[in-house]
Amino acid sequence: MTAPNWLTAIALTLVVGWFAAWADSTADRPSAASQAAQEEAAALASRDWVAAQVCAGRPFEWLDDKTLVCHREVRP
Repeated sequence: MTAPNWLTAIALTLVVGWFAAWADSTADRPSAASQAAQEEAAALASRDWVAAQVCAGRPFEWLDDKTLVCHREVRP
């Protein structure tokens, strides 16, 4: 083989490898809606964990994003 054939073979190999890597990486990414739902669920779980720690296991209620109310007893 001559030098241009080797260069063409190397370039073609690199292009095919790059395309395969790109196609594989885009298939593993979650959709934007799926990622947003996961982040929302994680945020709610984190807020509930913090509230349970602060209220020492008593019932609690979030009035807004920054206001937590710990109740003394369970409401009927």
